[in-house]
Amino acid sequence: MLKGFYDIKNFTSYVILGSRVDYRIMTEAQIDAIIYSKSNKLIWGLTYGASVEYKFKKLGIILEYLGHPDFRPVLDKKTLANNTQLKIPANSFIVTTGLKYYLN
Repeated sequence: MLKGFYDIKNFTSYVILGSRVDYRIMTEAQIDAIIYSKSNKLIWGLTYGASVEYKFKKLGIILEYLGHPDFRPVLDKKTLANNTQLKIPANSFIVTTGLKYYLN
């Protein structure tokens, strides 16, 4: 994981970049278990993002964005079990806001 910080007066920002692995968990009752019956349970991907925080006294206001694309379209070239060739990428993003209280 690579994380770089930059401070300007009361503002702190950072960027983040790193690899990730997700593990798919399914129950037998799920309909997509038929579609994914021969696909990999490990999903390799990437995490990237940026954040900015404004600090005043012992409080910080945070805004953060994280993206989570997966590498399945690149790595998984097999045809799915029922031959529909349906591809569902697991790309997602997270936007977080919050308050941080500093104890020291």
